[in-house]
This record gives sequence, structure tokens and C-alpha cells, in this order.
Amino acid sequence: MARGGCRRSARQSPAGTIVRLPETEEVIADLKAVGQRAVIARGGIGGKGNVRFKSSTFQAPRVAEKGEPGEERTITLEVKLIADVGLVGYPNGGKSTLLARTSAAKPKIADYPFTTLTPNLGVVRVDPEHNFVLADIPGLIEGAHEGAGLGHDFLRHIERTKMLLHIIDTASVDGRDPITDYEQINTELERYNPRLVRLPQLIVLNKIDLPDAQTNLERVKDYFGKRRVFPISAVTGEGVDRLIRAAYQLLQRINERIRERQETVEPQPTFHIPTPDERFELITQKDRFIVRGEEPRRAVLMTDMENDQALVLLHRKLKKMGVLNALIKAGITEGDTVQVDTFEFTIALMKSTHIEPRQLLARARRVVVKVGSTTVSKNFDLDSERLDALVQDLASVKQKGKEVILVTSGAIAAGTGRLGLTQRPQTLPGLQAAASVGQTRLMHAYEHRFSQYKQITGTMLLTQDDFNFRERYTHMSNTLRALLRLGALPIINENDTVAVEEIKVGDNDTLAAYVTNLAEADLLIILSDQDGFYTADPRKDPEAK
Repeated sequence: MARGGCRRSARQSPAGTIVRLPETEEVIADLKAVGQRAVIARGGIGGKGNVRFKSSTFQAPRVAEKGEPGEERTITLEVKLIADVGLVGYPNGGKSTLLARTSAAKPKIADYPFTTLTPNLGVVRVDPEHNFVLADIPGLIEGAHEGAGLGHDFLRHIERTKMLLHIIDTASVDGRDPITDYEQINTELERYNPRLVRLPQLIVLNKIDLPDAQTNLERVKDYFGKRRVFPISAVTGEGVDRLIRAAYQLLQRINERIRERQETVEPQPTFHIPTPDERFELITQKDRFIVRGEEPRRAVLMTDMENDQALVLLHRKLKKMGVLNALIKAGITEGDTVQVDTFEFTIALMKSTHIEPRQLLARARRVVVKVGSTTVSKNFDLDSERLDALVQDLASVKQKGKEVILVTSGAIAAGTGRLGLTQRPQTLPGLQAAASVGQTRLMHAYEHRFSQYKQITGTMLLTQDDFNFRERYTHMSNTLRALLRLGALPIINENDTVAVEEIKVGDNDTLAAYVTNLAEADLLIILSDQDGFYTADPRKDPEAK
């Protein structure tokens, strides 16, 4: 079992295996090297157990995710031999004899065509330190590119080689003309795959030990002109050493060019990361709205539809993906049907009642006020005028018998100014250092101003972990309630000296929401220089307004 409960099933295949989709012949994996791996069909993601949903405000969750069904695929596997050098030529040309002469391979050898019906591999040792892999490809005939003589089965193995030794029967043992044989084999290579005829070739004039070879040898040499040819006898070994050394030297030059290309070609991205617009597709029909996409489909399949808490969790997931927002934009109304995969549900829209802010404040007994950096700072330093106005307003609310909790930003801005920097630090350590310096200034500024209204303040620096661990949560809750009971005004900020994710985001809105829940406050007021809230996360949804 893999992590998360996803079952893995691995199958071994020889190097040179190509994996295709039978419907389209699309290659989805090309396993060329020993140890290379490819995922052909992904297993489903394991569902989270109920303990994964436990939080400070959700201590006993009765919800768990189902495992996602795994992917199913029908594939075809094709094996192509991987060799450095391939032997090509007409049947009975002496290819198997040459392989047996130069390596420890034991191919079947006889004096009739098509003795070799399957490719054979052999390791050719040039010297004790150097070698290469030689492939004996069964003989080709006219029409091989169309499958004649098992042409497709043979030709596909040549595609893996880096160069070819073109074996020509110079003695014309089977009555064919050596030059015609050479031209016909190259024609078949080009018709099957034009790349094959462009592979480097060494011309090997075999069977020079036979009397008839001498008759054709000079004529064949004249045909190739200045091109280098290698007269050999695979049976006696004459000329074979010279051929092997030349093949190895050419192979070395080819490998060097391959390495140079690999160094200059930039790697292409393997995985496509979808943008928010690509996460799902919304199709509007007369009687329903259809949501298509892997993320919403997975969310539905992993939801226990008989569990009310699981349905609430599904609602949150769809909202986070932007599905609910897209449905509203598309004009969905109360009771309309929404379909995701095979699951259907009806929509229920919340109707809101507008209440004036002053009325909300008048009704509230305990209030959380959140201020951002732009509210208390200017030009990378604290803004005294804004701080004075803020503290005056909060003291006024406190004097009316309200319990006030202040969640503030601004430590980094205060530290930036104190350190004499002209811009906000760009690195995480720099931000944390500025926060460390600025936190003292920020809290001193608040304490000094609130003391003018005879108001005692208390400082609490919190992190996300304080809300995730029960013991910390309990101590934090007790401290906050004790401060309120003693008449103090708690001033809370993110502990930016150890926080990581929150400091990158750059706001304390989430912290303020957590504190509101922790304190069981009646009202959360967020002071901002923005006109309002975003309809969605602008970092993920470009249509957020």
C-alpha cells in the first residue's frame, strides 16, 4: 500500500518497451534505460481519515473521505531492441556469422535465407576497456516496409540503433546483384522511416573469401567511389578487426554529438499545471448545470453522500475551486439541478438581510477589530496621525462598555523604518528581522496612546500552530479571556519572527477570523483601504472582483 491508502501495482518490462494507446497510437511512455519508470495509469488518491479534519473548533469530526477510484487504461506494449550498432542487409548475407565472430552471441547460422527469425544482441569488445552492443537484425527483402518477410517486426528494431553496418553479399551466393541489394535495402529503410536511411552507415563487403567475390569486388568498390568500404570475411575473420575499430570510432563521435545536443536542449516541462480557468468547465443546459473537470469530479467521488458533515466539506471544496461562484455568475436560481460526474444535487441560495454597521456595533457585546499595515503605517514607518485616530475610536468603543480585541499588522513596516531601509525586505529572513525590530515599536506605540485614555493593553503574538494544537489553543483561550475579564484590551499580532506562510501572504485577515471564533465575539470589523472584499481568491481566480 502506498501513502494515503493508494494501492500501487508495478510491472517490469525490458528496456526498449514503448507504451501506446491503441485507439490513437499515441506514445505515452518510451522506456529506453534500465531502471526507467513511467506511470501508465494513476491510482486513486487515498481518502483522509476523520483525524485529518480535527481542528481547534472541530474537535470530534465525524467525517472521512472515500478513496478515489483509480484510472483504467487499455494499452499496447511494443519492445524495440536497444543497441548501439545494427546489422542490416539481405537474408543470408552473413550478419549472424559476423555477430558470432565479434561477440559471445550464439545466433543460428545456416546456408539458407531467413535462418535468423528474431533479432540477436551481442557485446563486441574492442579492447579490455571498451565495448559496444551489436544487434543482428533478421534479413530484409523488397517490400519489407509494407510487412513483407516480417518486415515491420524487423525494421522497428533498427529505430533504436545509432548507426548501421550494411552487410553486402559480395559473392552473390543467392544470385542477386550486390549493388541492387544495397540500393533496395536503403529504399526499404527510407520508406519505413526516413530517419533510418540518414543513420551513419559503414559499408561491409562480406564473403571475400569466396572466389565469386573477387569478380564483383572491384565493381562494387567503383560504385561507392571515394566512400570508405570494408571488405571482410566473417567466416575467416579477415578484415573484421579493422571494421570493428572503425565502427567503434564512429560510434564515439556519434555519442559525443548526442551529449552536446542533450546539454544545449532545455528540458521540456513534463506536467501541465492547470490555471484556474482550466480547473473545471461549466455547461448550461435547459434543465441543469453540468460541471466537468478533474478536481470537482474527484471531490464528489471522495465524498460520503450519506454524511451531513461530508456534504458540508464538499460545499467548501466546490466554493474554493470557484464552482459555486461560477454557478452564480451563470444565473443559477434556487432549486436548480447541478450535475458533477454522475452525482446530482439542487442548489440552495442564502438570502442576506442588510443591517447598518452602526446597528451591528450597537448590538455587539464583544468586538474584534482588525487593522492592516496600510491603516497604521505610511512610507515604511508608523503613521502617528492614523494611530492616534484609531486608538481614540477604539477607546471610545471601550468606554461604552464593549469588550474590544485589536488584531493588528504593521510590525514589518515599523521595523523597516527603524532599520533605515527604504523598501520592504524581499527575503524571508529579512522580513522576520524587520518584524522582530518593529514589533516592539508597534506595541509601544499602542501602549503609549491607550494609556492616555487610562486603558491597559496586553500583547499576544500568535501563529497558525497555536490554533492547531489543543494544548496551545486552550492556553491561548484562557489568556485571552483573562485579559478581557481584567478589563485589559488584548492586542494580537502574527508572530512574524517564526511564521512562514502568513508572512508571505502579508495580511492578518485569517488570524482575525480565528480570534473572533476563539473569543466568541459578536462582531468582526476589518479596517482596510480597499473598497470591499474579493469575490474569490485573486491569486487563484483572475476573474475575482
